[in-house]
Amino acid sequence: MDNSQIVVITGMGAVTPFGDVEGFIEGLKNGNSNFTTIRRFKLNKADKIRVAGQVDEINVEIQNESVQKSLDLIKEYTDRENLQFKYGIHTADLAYKDANLCESDEISIIVGSSGLEGKILNSDSMNFHRSALGLPNTLPSLIAKELEINGPSISVNSACLTGISALQNAMCQILSGACEKVLVGTSDFGIDKIFYGNSDERNNGTRALSKKNEMVPFGQNRDGPVLSEGAGFLVIESLESAKKRNAHIYAEIKGVSTLTEYGRHSCDITTSGYQKVIEKILKKTRISNGEIDYVNAHGTSTPLNDVTESAAIYNVFGNTTPVSSFKGTCGHTLTSSNLLEIIACCEILKTNQIFKTNLENIGTDCANLDYVMEQRGGKKINNILKLGAGFGGVYGVVILSKYEN
Repeated sequence: MDNSQIVVITGMGAVTPFGDVEGFIEGLKNGNSNFTTIRRFKLNKADKIRVAGQVDEINVEIQNESVQKSLDLIKEYTDRENLQFKYGIHTADLAYKDANLCESDEISIIVGSSGLEGKILNSDSMNFHRSALGLPNTLPSLIAKELEINGPSISVNSACLTGISALQNAMCQILSGACEKVLVGTSDFGIDKIFYGNSDERNNGTRALSKKNEMVPFGQNRDGPVLSEGAGFLVIESLESAKKRNAHIYAEIKGVSTLTEYGRHSCDITTSGYQKVIEKILKKTRISNGEIDYVNAHGTSTPLNDVTESAAIYNVFGNTTPVSSFKGTCGHTLTSSNLLEIIACCEILKTNQIFKTNLENIGTDCANLDYVMEQRGGKKINNILKLGAGFGGVYGVVILSKYEN
């Protein structure tokens, strides 16, 4: 295949409750969640949901005066620092530097939007001019300004599938020849009162979130996710471009596929949706189910998702392909989850060590899969299938492969 039509990952950046990329990987290896008492807003004594995955204070040095002024205005309008922007700019810079990019490189920016930018529009001091800071393209534009990138900047939102959707857009840019390199990422600040509901919901436990304050994907006693926050960014480029500048290559992206299958309501996640998107990418990439060495599940620890997702995986792969979800360890980082998990999958390709699911008792309603319940090695991992889904009936999948020169 023409090297301009092969896409590889050459840069990574992360902000997570465990720290940067290195800390995130170490946290997944240890397999213990680091959920802490919610400190992003004031808890009431009666609140049922009391923990989250929270990022420790990070020092972000903004170089551009205009970007800093914009961040100051956002803080003024929302009465607090908007961590989504702070995490995003910092993580994009980490990935940019990790890839050893320079100002002369032609780069596009594609950033997943969480939708929380819109909170800025609720400010009492808002007007038409200031409302520009509440638009979804604010973060990619601020990143472009801070890193002095003049290529296209695009914003994407597909609920919790946003990372995969952004990556698919980035792939299209490269494969069409529109650009050689894309800085693609997502940043989310999920620990916001808006997700925890009104006082009655907070007192009784917000529907769909864990009232047990734990996250156990595919577990017998699972009752929902624990929300988390953070950002994940990648630099992807054509193999031709990467070789030309002698870049380090983390993995090859064999393909990305998405589809929409709206169910009974916007939160309905179906076996059919998952199965169709898996079959779609296997056909597209001409990779057989037997060539997939590991499935990284979406695994949200909800009563519905884990049943439907595990059934779809079983229907395609049976019970001989290892399966795990990282969310039991790091929480659900919402729009950032896909790309952070892809970063972790690159480590699995490198080391052939699969991180476990935080799981002891498999749910009797979940399919009989080969769940990875302790860190596992001993077998070469060549191909990983990473699944995702989001509200609105959107499903996506990525196949990552070990790059061998």
